[in-house]
Amino acid sequence: MRIVPPSWLLVLANKVAKIPGLKALLKPVYYPYIRRINDNRNRLFRENAVNVLKDFDTIMMQHKFHYSVFAGTLLGAVREKGFIKHDLDIDTMMFYKDYTPTIKDALENGGFKLHHTFEIEEGKLAREDTYIKDGVTIDIYYIYSDEKFPTYQCDFHPYPGAITWEQSMEKFGYLEARRNEFPVGYEVIRIPFENIEVNAIVNYNEWLRARYGSDYLIPNPKFCDKGDNPNMYIWKGKKVIYYSYE
Repeated sequence: MRIVPPSWLLVLANKVAKIPGLKALLKPVYYPYIRRINDNRNRLFRENAVNVLKDFDTIMMQHKFHYSVFAGTLLGAVREKGFIKHDLDIDTMMFYKDYTPTIKDALENGGFKLHHTFEIEEGKLAREDTYIKDGVTIDIYYIYSDEKFPTYQCDFHPYPGAITWEQSMEKFGYLEARRNEFPVGYEVIRIPFENIEVNAIVNYNEWLRARYGSDYLIPNPKFCDKGDNPNMYIWKGKKVIYYSYE
């Protein structure tokens, strides 16, 4: 997740960095503050993440909402049987055809709070919801299909020239989307995760290989999303609307 550091701080830090001499002067204040934010987030995640995922899974299963762990959480489930070391959020996915507003009602009744949403064309082309509980964020990526590729989902970024989602909305009125075209199977199975079980797409090996490379089972502490995967690209001409519920 990208909720912290606060958006105002990112904008301020960017402005400060452009002023000769001021960046070095404020460095002893800025970096300790960022470390405290990240240390607190890390602590909350380590203390609460498994229980948050368990509560999420329980709600989704009780209401028969078809979901799977996804992205880094799916990688951790398959490779580590739990969270990968540097994970600080929970990633899940649903097919958009299964989306219903009652998901929000069920999760909020279970103590989750909707934090923000991204949409393209009111969710018709892309959507992502982020909930928060006990200091842990959990993303729901929605999977779509069109004539170009059978399964895709998007992630979302400030439009060039903006630092944060909020600033992008203020300056341009929208964000930009990166379209990710990977094979996502619909069927799911139950797999172990820490001391619980969760849903995972049956073709998880195929998806993980396409997303992280053929050696995804080997931990790589230096892994970085360099944006060089040919199946991930900026979806030009699509305007993303960001809704914050803070």
